[in-house]
Amino acid sequence: MVSRIIQLVGFAAVVGAQSQASLYVEVPPTIVRPYVLMHNHGPVLNLGNTAFRFPITASSSGGTMTLLTTNGDGSPDVNVFPHRHVVQYENFFCSRGAVQLWTQQWNATQNVRKLTAGDFGASPPNVTHTFQIVEPNTEMYGVVFDGGLE
Repeated sequence: MVSRIIQLVGFAAVVGAQSQASLYVEVPPTIVRPYVLMHNHGPVLNLGNTAFRFPITASSSGGTMTLLTTNGDGSPDVNVFPHRHVVQYENFFCSRGAVQLWTQQWNATQNVRKLTAGDFGASPPNVTHTFQIVEPNTEMYGVVFDGGLE
């Protein structure tokens, strides 16, 4: 019982210290701490008609993950060059519109799948992959483990 009380007192001290800083931020923090970054806020990287944002970075997650949001209106070309990660596992979730996902492992046949709202795709380490936004007003989330994609 005493250890539980000490834990709660410690938690209250941490919460009290964190309440000094705003929970709402305009950019992901450079340290691990609770935060809220509003939808479509934060630094943006525009490449053509595609916007990339990183609401969770390696710094803000202690190196555990990166969250990337991708918004675009469709393109006749892929949105990133085909690439692979030696140790990172990249996941794709299409929340709106449609994305074409390409994967190819070593000398195997290339796989192509269209992800629409609610669809999920994954590319484990050492698999070459890329994607193309194929419909207007598309939004996709990319979750990468371990962090550092940004």
